[in-house]
Amino acid sequence: CVESYRTEEEKTNLLYWQVTCEAFCTPEEWEWGVKQTGYTGDYSFIYFEENMKIKSMQAAILVEQKSPLVIGGVELPKTLDFGQVLVKVFYSGICGSQIDEIAGVKGPDSYLPHLLGHEGSGTVVEIGPNVTHVQEGDHVVLHWRRSKGIEAKPPIYKWENITLNAGLITTFNQYTIVSEN
Repeated sequence: CVESYRTEEEKTNLLYWQVTCEAFCTPEEWEWGVKQTGYTGDYSFIYFEENMKIKSMQAAILVEQKSPLVIGGVELPKTLDFGQVLVKVFYSGICGSQIDEIAGVKGPDSYLPHLLGHEGSGTVVEIGPNVTHVQEGDHVVLHWRRSKGIEAKPPIYKWENITLNAGLITTFNQYTIVSEN
C-alpha cells in the first residue's frame, strides 16, 4: 500500500494504524478495521495501490499423493504484506521428506493441494513494507530456518480459484513470497 499524509496528526494516525493493524493493504481491510475500532478520524490521506510487479507464475503443485505434480499457473497476492519479500527462484533443491510426502509414505496429506520446496536460491524482485535486511537485486539463499528480520505471515496463492496451502517458504515455483527472515 502507498501512504501519504498532509499533517503531523495524519502521520500519527497512520503510524497508529500500522502498528495496531500491521498495515492495511486493501480498502476492504481498511474499512473492516475502521468498523472494528470505531475510528472516526480523517483517513482520506491514505490511498491504495496494487503494487506487485509480478501477478502470476508457474508452480509445481501437489494435488494428489502418489501422482505426478501438476504444473499450473498460480496467482500471486496483489500486494506484499508487512515483512514479505518477492524472490525470483533460480534453483530449488528437493529433500527426502518432500519425496516421501509426494509418495504418501507418511500417510494422507490433509493440506492438499499445496506448494512444495523449502530450499533454493534466487534474486529479490520486490520488498514489502518495513523490510530492511534485503533490497531489490540481492542474491539470496532460501531456507526454512529462521534468520534476522521480520517473520511475516505466509502469502495466499490461488490456483484455478482455489487457495493453495503454502508454508513460510515454497521453492517449486518461478517466484516465491517469503518472510524477510
